[in-house]
This record gives sequence, C-alpha cells and structure tokens, in this order.
Amino acid sequence: MTKLRVDPAELTGRDLIAIEEATGKPMAEVMGSAAGIFAALWRLKLRDDPTFTYDQALDVPLSHIEVVNQDAEGEALAAGNGAPPSVSPVSGG
Repeated sequence: MTKLRVDPAELTGRDLIAIEEATGKPMAEVMGSAAGIFAALWRLKLRDDPTFTYDQALDVPLSHIEVVNQDAEGEALAAGNGAPPSVSPVSGG
C-alpha cells in the first residue's frame, strides 16, 4: 500500500475548524498528538474521497501514514507556537 501523506501545511482554515470540532480540542493541543495526525489524515483524504470519515481514519495503521512536517527549504519544523524559548534564571553556586 502507498503511504498516505499527511502534511499539516496543506490544511485550510475549514480543515482546522473541523479538526477542532471532531476532536473537541483546540489546534494548539491537537497538533503533535495522535488525534491531530488522524484528524489531519481525515481532512486531507476527504479531498480524494468525500465519503471518508474521521472514524475510518482512526482505523488506518501508522505504518500506512507518512507525516510530513517540513518548510519550503526542506528543514524539519519544530512544534510550538512560534515564540522564542523562555529563558529561566540559572541558580548560582
């Protein structure tokens, strides 16, 4: 079987809202989770098969999924909110 490509960068606003509704969680919590992977798979697969359901996506084995998470230059994107890491003070000794 050809791996199903899941690229979160291909999701639209409608996809994001549908994913939040299907999972009951905001996208900030969903992305990077199993629910997010399968919800993204569901929304992207709908483009080829309008009858494909979230429940069907949950039955797809991980071995059949290729999660793509790259920017235009091909570098892996880190999960986060785009803010720089917080700096914590170092205790002196």
